[in-house]
Amino acid sequence: NAMEYLWFKMIQKSVSDPLVDAHEHYEKDYRQLVKNARDNGTRVVISAVITRPDDKSPLARHVNEFNDIARKVAQDEGAYWLDLNPLFLQHKNEIGWYDDWHYDEIGHKFVAEALFEKLFPLCLKH
Repeated sequence: NAMEYLWFKMIQKSVSDPLVDAHEHYEKDYRQLVKNARDNGTRVVISAVITRPDDKSPLARHVNEFNDIARKVAQDEGAYWLDLNPLFLQHKNEIGWYDDWHYDEIGHKFVAEALFEKLFPLCLKH
């Protein structure tokens, strides 16, 4: 615990807000990954992390902040943005969750159908 405390204190001194620093690094690294993939002929699809529609926890808020960064990168870099969170919100009473991040087979069915509906037309264009 002492080493962890000292490490955290060092981080706090080196950046004004560790979360802001994490966001900046995430965006920079994600943007570079997309550029590299695109430059090598890959059609890039970026998908948001699906969170429970009713989850208001700090972790879910942080995940949604990273989803916002990924959406921005997709828009800026010409990647296809895929966010199934609205679908999960629409069907929140039908989809069960095993824990905060793993949905049941009904959720997987919705994902599979949405992926087919949204991505199959992209395959036909290529």
